[in-house]
Amino acid sequence: MASRQADTSATLIADRYEVVRPIGRGSFAQTLLAVDRHDRRHVALKVLNPRRAADWKSFDLFDREAAVLRGLDHPGIPKVFDIFRAPWDGSDAGFIAMEYVEGESFAEHIAAQRTLPPERVTELLAEMLGVLEYLHTRVPPILHRDIKPAHIIIRQTGAPALVDFGAVRNILLGVDEDGSTIVGTYGYMPFEQLMGRATPASDLYALGATFLHLVAGRPPSHFFADDGGRLVVPESLPGGRVFRAVIARMLRAAPVDRFASAREARDALLTGRAPSQRERRHVEPAGERVPGRWLELPPPALRGPGLIEELVVERAPRAGQLMRELVGGRGSLTTLGERLKLGVVALASAGVVPAVEWMLAYGRRQQLLYYFANGTLATARIEQVDHESGMVSYAFEDDGVVRKGLDTVGPATAPEWDAGMLIQVLYIPGGDGLSIAVSLSGDQGTNTL
Repeated sequence: MASRQADTSATLIADRYEVVRPIGRGSFAQTLLAVDRHDRRHVALKVLNPRRAADWKSFDLFDREAAVLRGLDHPGIPKVFDIFRAPWDGSDAGFIAMEYVEGESFAEHIAAQRTLPPERVTELLAEMLGVLEYLHTRVPPILHRDIKPAHIIIRQTGAPALVDFGAVRNILLGVDEDGSTIVGTYGYMPFEQLMGRATPASDLYALGATFLHLVAGRPPSHFFADDGGRLVVPESLPGGRVFRAVIARMLRAAPVDRFASAREARDALLTGRAPSQRERRHVEPAGERVPGRWLELPPPALRGPGLIEELVVERAPRAGQLMRELVGGRGSLTTLGERLKLGVVALASAGVVPAVEWMLAYGRRQQLLYYFANGTLATARIEQVDHESGMVSYAFEDDGVVRKGLDTVGPATAPEWDAGMLIQVLYIPGGDGLSIAVSLSGDQGTNTL
């Protein structure tokens, strides 16, 4: 952001924006109503004052909000006009000049104890689901992470707008980049977000909780079940059977039990019918597949012991293979030197290394047996791969929820894989979120000594 001089004594920022009054304050930034003297319009100025920022994460979130908003173009999202730095309150501060959304927020509507006709509530929910569909279908998807009544404003035209993207994030950020940060508002935030694992389904939950509050006039915390872990939509909630069913599904405790996408939720709201789990179809990501055979599997009930054993044998390492990797070789032990080197390692370790390698090979075999007997096949995109260790991280979709996976593949396979390529994984739907990579390299077959 380019630095610009400002006359703060005259409440003129960057020689352009004349401050009218404060209109909001968040956890790390303040929002001001200002007049843009150049374009002669009201704007909302969001300012991050370095002296008041709690820590470096405030700067990260502020810059992220600016970058994300600048690339968005949707009538339900404020437009960004400018991003700059200028003196403010005795410090060099960051600013985002954006569209000023004039209207009444859901929070103000609730405070005034006004009610909306059921058809109007349905219309607003459908439009907000359209906003989420736009955000979640960006590449990469964008999460708001702090949807609540104060952040939805009904414009003077009657159309809703989602504001305050201070908690926004790119879904492909790694855990180290953002996983330890918990953002959001209690009551509107699902459990997985409290654990730092927000997904598009988390935004659906927050939107459902927001509309529950809007229609019921009471905050979501009043609707927690006795166990305190889930929200219960009362049968008496106004809006009709379809509206209640859609809100209830958006508020399911497990992400996999919610709608697979904002589009699916919107379709259910407008048609009165939601696809069952069996009717859902997995959308395979586009991209280059890793070299090798592409596996096709029947449903778990139709996989016989013979097929499972064949698939496992192809992929399970033998202890001898792991020993060869330890001494730096691949393939069969074709030379006397290679065989002698392997023997020296075994003798020098008094048999400990061979025993450990046997245990690793046995553990991998048992893991493969379990997943091939019970798992569902999915296509995953590689995020990172270490060609030396064989460690590969990837992401795949589990019924509309993006899952992350980490596995180790053999030295014959890893060099042929790169970030962005597609592999096949097995996972247990609705399970613990763990998965296993099952793609083979182009020439990999049964492992033998």
